[in-house]
Amino acid sequence: MHQGPDNSHNVPATSRKRLLAFILLSIAWCSGASTAHAQLGLVGFTLDSGNPGSMLGSAMAAGDFNADGYDDLAVGVPELNAGVTVAAGFIRVFLGGPDGWMNATLFSATSVGATSATGARFGSTLASGDFDDDGHDDLAIGAPGRTVNGALGAGEVIVIYGSPGIFFDPSRTQIFDQVALPGAPQTGDRFGTTLAAGDLSNDGVDDLVVGIPLEDVGNPTQIDAGAVTIIYGVLDVGLSTDDSQLIHEDTPGIGLNANAGERFGFSVAIGQALHNAIPDLVVGVPGEVVIGPGAKGAVVVLPGTDDGIDPAVSTEAVWSQESGGIAGTAQIDDEFGYAVAFGNFNGDPWPDLAIGAPGEQELGTTESGAVHILYGNAVGLNAANDQFLTEGVIDADVDAFDRFGTSLTAGDFNGDGRDDLAIGAPLDNSLGFVNAGEVTVVYGTSAGLDFTGHQIFDMIFFDTLEIGDEFGHALATGRFFDPTYEGEDLAVGIPLRDVPLRGNIGPGIDAGVSLVIRTRSIFSDGFEIGDTSDWSVTLP
Repeated sequence: MHQGPDNSHNVPATSRKRLLAFILLSIAWCSGASTAHAQLGLVGFTLDSGNPGSMLGSAMAAGDFNADGYDDLAVGVPELNAGVTVAAGFIRVFLGGPDGWMNATLFSATSVGATSATGARFGSTLASGDFDDDGHDDLAIGAPGRTVNGALGAGEVIVIYGSPGIFFDPSRTQIFDQVALPGAPQTGDRFGTTLAAGDLSNDGVDDLVVGIPLEDVGNPTQIDAGAVTIIYGVLDVGLSTDDSQLIHEDTPGIGLNANAGERFGFSVAIGQALHNAIPDLVVGVPGEVVIGPGAKGAVVVLPGTDDGIDPAVSTEAVWSQESGGIAGTAQIDDEFGYAVAFGNFNGDPWPDLAIGAPGEQELGTTESGAVHILYGNAVGLNAANDQFLTEGVIDADVDAFDRFGTSLTAGDFNGDGRDDLAIGAPLDNSLGFVNAGEVTVVYGTSAGLDFTGHQIFDMIFFDTLEIGDEFGHALATGRFFDPTYEGEDLAVGIPLRDVPLRGNIGPGIDAGVSLVIRTRSIFSDGFEIGDTSDWSVTLP
């Protein structure tokens, strides 16, 4: 563990303006400047690195697994070998507490009651939810590379249940694959590529959605058309294969046609899209053809009911950049729907939806990326008020292949009762370091997300920059160290980090790093959220 790095040396000339911002924020915090509200701070943070080649930080999920009132953080380490078992994968679980992480434990599939296997990549994806409604959050762990019944890369999901103290009950581990669930294991399906937890059946118990974006569908076979599996939670029991469902675009009632390469289920999220008090399922289809030739991307909403997802109920909406009210133009390889996340960005009674399109070309800039915001109203999510976020719009700094919108997470970072949005651009050439990556945080207001006062984070604020880090590859939010504090903390995965953290040995090539940026109350003049209009940025 490493806190508070000294960034005052070995800084490229192009980074001096950001370094000055860091210094000014540090001075203000250390001097006890008066506070008005919270912001994500540059001084209060934790860094933790993995072993060489392990890619720690590939996935993240927050939940209170031991029900002590503090959120905990699960971090995927999918490339770590288990002895001679190559790329078996691990997870590292950090237990939150008042003085920082109380514990950080590494778990393999074998150590939680399953089996470690070559190439399984256990920990590639993560989702937390209370699948038995006992007050402890539980953890679903994707191992999409797992061989099942001889099918290479068919994939599986392992669920471990939260409990007091030790975090999980090893006697209750569940293993899910397409042997016991609808469908059948196929080579390269990648069951567990994406995961989401939420109550789709309105019974107070969370359910689990498993994305299988490389599932082959139909007759004739549509390769990589994609599908999702829904596994329902049962009170005091946990997830049950009873009534589980396999849904794809050829499922009767969906009203769409499965085509090769569409990758239905590449992203999934659960939230109230209809505002009928029952959460709905949002499925990203970044390869959806939409209109004409080429993959452009779409998002599908499947309404929840008291009996779960019912494909016989008409889909609430299918959105793409060809839909009325959606900004921009559908172009080949936009990948609209690559990432999805619910939040309430304007503080009204209705949730909103963020949709990542990292392949978007802004003003002809290839794969610069974009994010769309659909705001909710009393009827449901409304495309007519789509907000179109790009790097050029936010800070007039746009580059090719940044892939802004690759990752998304919503959280109330400043404690004002409205969600804010963190947006990952892991291939951003930060300060000249190719694919170093960065994360942009845009804050919610009563009028929705506002670019004024946004924050941009990259590794220069916490340690040295490095080529190819992919800062922002994964994101999560939680209250890890003070559950009574008004703002949430932001967790950032940096899975390709090589350079040793200052004060630490190693890590080595692709060791990876997890970073948690803590919310801090600091002075309120706009500077702490990126507005430098009242401050000189001229270096002596």
